[in-house]
Amino acid sequence: MSGTATAASIAPIAAPAGRSRAGTVALVAAAGVATAGIAARGGSPLLAAAPVLVLALVWTLSVLPLRWSTTALLALTLTLDLSDDAQGEWHSPLAVLGDLLRDDLDRFVPIRGLKVSGSEALVLLLVAVGIWRRATGDDRDTRGAEPMAGVLRGAFAVFLAGVAYATVVGLATGGNPAWAIIQVRPLLHLAVFALLFHLAYRGARDHLTLARLTLATATAKAGLAWWVDRYVAPHTLMRKWEFSTNHGDSILFSMAAIIVLVHLLERPDRPRLLRAAIFVPVALLGVIHNHRRLAWIDLAAALACVYVVSPWRGWKRIATRATLLATPVLVAYVAVGWQLPHSRIFAPVRIARTVSDPSIDRSTLYRAIENWNQAMSIAESPILGRGFGHGFSEFIKGDDISTIFKLYRLEPHNAVLGLLLFGGLPGFFAIWSLLAVGIFLAARAHRFAVLPEDRAAALSALAVVVICVLQTYGDMGQYSQQYPIYLALALTVAGRLAVRTGAWPGAAPAARGDLALGGSAG
Repeated sequence: MSGTATAASIAPIAAPAGRSRAGTVALVAAAGVATAGIAARGGSPLLAAAPVLVLALVWTLSVLPLRWSTTALLALTLTLDLSDDAQGEWHSPLAVLGDLLRDDLDRFVPIRGLKVSGSEALVLLLVAVGIWRRATGDDRDTRGAEPMAGVLRGAFAVFLAGVAYATVVGLATGGNPAWAIIQVRPLLHLAVFALLFHLAYRGARDHLTLARLTLATATAKAGLAWWVDRYVAPHTLMRKWEFSTNHGDSILFSMAAIIVLVHLLERPDRPRLLRAAIFVPVALLGVIHNHRRLAWIDLAAALACVYVVSPWRGWKRIATRATLLATPVLVAYVAVGWQLPHSRIFAPVRIARTVSDPSIDRSTLYRAIENWNQAMSIAESPILGRGFGHGFSEFIKGDDISTIFKLYRLEPHNAVLGLLLFGGLPGFFAIWSLLAVGIFLAARAHRFAVLPEDRAAALSALAVVVICVLQTYGDMGQYSQQYPIYLALALTVAGRLAVRTGAWPGAAPAARGDLALGGSAG
């Protein structure tokens, strides 16, 4: 009797067939009435069809495995260009779909105040589907899912508490609520994406899907950057071509290169060597033609972290010896190149100098002034912070960029200093601790992992966090679409890998040997 009661208590709660059918009929009827009403008021055919299309989309997402829907959404978000890509000089016919995902929906539908983007609406819908399935015992998404490290849940709770603190402080001190929403929104994106990935992806068995997604979307964007830079840029009147796709693609290109390289380093064989020989040049092609200097710093820093974390193996000994032997030549190369910043032979040195020397680059000079203004603004409230809803004060006036970027005082390029300014010490440490936990879990999972695929996944997650930190420090990274996606993926992967490998306490499933990137573990 007790066994029967226990089984009944954990059985899925199924709605009566009649009630489910009645709900479906009611939804279809509502969509039909809405369509007829829009058509009767003279709405466009596309707008009139919107209720039916939305209903069809909701029904499709409600029946598909959540990982399929989530992967499709990520593919669209990472691949579609935007109308303001390529500095607004050119965009593809599909850019309207990219704008639909990124921009508030009241730009596309005649509903005033619909301040939610297409991507936000879809993510919230998918989260609702995942929560509903878990609440009703539907295991189509949880079957075979690996457990998550409990410390990551706690870190997200602290993160959200830090966001709430900075918001309350800002509004209590007269901050602009609309400005506060602009500043808080990307932070909430990170939390909601992480929840979606936790609900949708099962763990190591989905790493191959995520790797392929990155390589495919990076290849598409690299091709687009090459085409725009070669065939669009020469026909514009721009004095300086700043970027060919967008700032956030630096994360995408860097991660495409890192993923194939760490798989090669963890298991050097012919298929992985061939894959690296194909995709690393493609990713570098994207970096070159997108003209974002920080992307090179991203790659160098991520590879440096991979080097530091990895144990002493053959490739690390070879790299160390080669670097030591080449040090005199490298020092001479940098010394000469520093004095000849315009020579193409010394292009890598020029990148390093323009990033660090305000005397030869106007953009670097502006950012140095901006950093000074933020530092002086922090000194006015060093402990509690100004809170969200405020901007930094301009003690020194730099170049006027208000005509092209009205929110420049709310969204500083160096968002690390910005977080110290707006969040104070409590908000900064609460929000920033999430990244520290992610780095800790990824590094520890790599140390404990047995399978090469698990070690490569841990290194990839670590590289993502490092790259996102650099983007936040140097180029407003948190406001790009790629930032919350990849940082949330990295945290989710690190949290599950830590349990899977035994790096964090939990009931980890037995490690599998068939999760390699394009092959099997032997």
